[in-house]
Amino acid sequence: MYSEEILPLNVLDNIKGQYLEAFLIAHEGWRRGLKLKWYNENNSTTFNFAQELTGRYFSLQDGENTHYFFRTRGDKVSNEGLLVSRDKVNTKELLSKNGIPVPLGKKFRITSKKEIVTYANQIGYPVVLKPLDGTMGKGVFCDIKSEQELLEHHEYFLTQLPYKSCIIEKQYDGEEHRIYVVGEEAVSCINRKKAYVIGDGVHTIKELIDLKNNERSKNPYLRDKPIKVDYDLKNNLVKYNLNIDDICAAGQKINLRSISNLSKGGEPHEVSKNISKEIKELAVKSLKSLPGVAHGGVDIIIDSKDETKGTVIEINTVAEIVFHFYPMSGEPVPIPGKIMDYYFPKTIDMPKSNFYFDYPGLIKYLDTGIVEEIAIKNLPKGDILAKNIVLKLNKVTATKLKSLRYLAIKNDISGESIKVDENTISLRLYQTNSQNLDLFLENLQKKFKFQIKKFEVDKNIKIFQLGGFHHKTNKKKSST
Repeated sequence: MYSEEILPLNVLDNIKGQYLEAFLIAHEGWRRGLKLKWYNENNSTTFNFAQELTGRYFSLQDGENTHYFFRTRGDKVSNEGLLVSRDKVNTKELLSKNGIPVPLGKKFRITSKKEIVTYANQIGYPVVLKPLDGTMGKGVFCDIKSEQELLEHHEYFLTQLPYKSCIIEKQYDGEEHRIYVVGEEAVSCINRKKAYVIGDGVHTIKELIDLKNNERSKNPYLRDKPIKVDYDLKNNLVKYNLNIDDICAAGQKINLRSISNLSKGGEPHEVSKNISKEIKELAVKSLKSLPGVAHGGVDIIIDSKDETKGTVIEINTVAEIVFHFYPMSGEPVPIPGKIMDYYFPKTIDMPKSNFYFDYPGLIKYLDTGIVEEIAIKNLPKGDILAKNIVLKLNKVTATKLKSLRYLAIKNDISGESIKVDENTISLRLYQTNSQNLDLFLENLQKKFKFQIKKFEVDKNIKIFQLGGFHHKTNKKKSST
């Protein structure tokens, strides 16, 4: 059934980045029957640090309780907990006090070159150089194996990056994992692999990167995070005595970066079944160490020699969730469902609707500033009725397609419009109210001449847009 599946990719085509995170959680609550409202920039919020609210700030209500969300963060994640998590030094100190293993490290002003080098030599290489308050892997340099390498990276950090303070940390042997925790449960474990290519004896490294990026473009999370050829990547190739135009031997694996951050070309692989209970318990304990944080992401390096031990390197209270939903391998974990179970436990066994709403259109309307909030219409109740309409026109135009969409919205019709060729539109119509469907057909007859054929619901159609058409062009048929 759809309720147990991941959203079809065509629904997400025009939803990107932080908007996609917000949509997935909001949609999960709405399709359980919760009342959904979206807010724009002018609305006050219970969240501190919440910038660019429009399209990412929303509420869900079950009649008794109302909860507010900003992106993936709900109102059970406190402002205090968020503030602590944003300061890496404070987070480490708090975790350490709670008996959580954290990396050995120290904060410095980036201009304190001598002190930085002295400390790195003291704790021993390899070390990590990273910003005090950076995100998305920006300015993070791992696997620094010598004083000379540290000096080179420090110079780049000092002259090319905007950060004033940095952290030097001991690097630990093992692979990095993002574990998402909800309440007392580690619900998903993602192994973040460093960006890499494997030689084939034919393509250059640059060409192999282009092939990788083509694969990433098909993933809703990775499509906007291509592997970029930059300072860090070129510097990493030097370690292999390679450059971007070299051809590698077949089977040779080349790590393109020293960090596994997904925004820098890393890959998410769901490995929950392979993670020890000790590591999952460590993730839960780590998150609970922060004040008032009910759910979030915990980054752990699992010891390469002992799978029951790990070092916690970071906690994210507004953690990205889409890569749990769409990993490169492994069983997808629908984090939004886990979050809704936590906030609205009475909805756990509720039937989940196969409808979705026009989120991109909603954002555009909120962005105009005309309204401060939008309440999404309640879900239709009853069995889904379906009809297939074939419109034969003198010519299919953008105006006629827009007219069809507005007519569908007016009559509360859901479905899909397909431009078959220059003279034909195929409509798949879905409604739970036969009167609405009949009224739509009556209004349609006033505008177009068409043929009607009843049909059963196409089993390939998993989800239906509420009050409007999802439009696409049948390219194959259009070209004939």
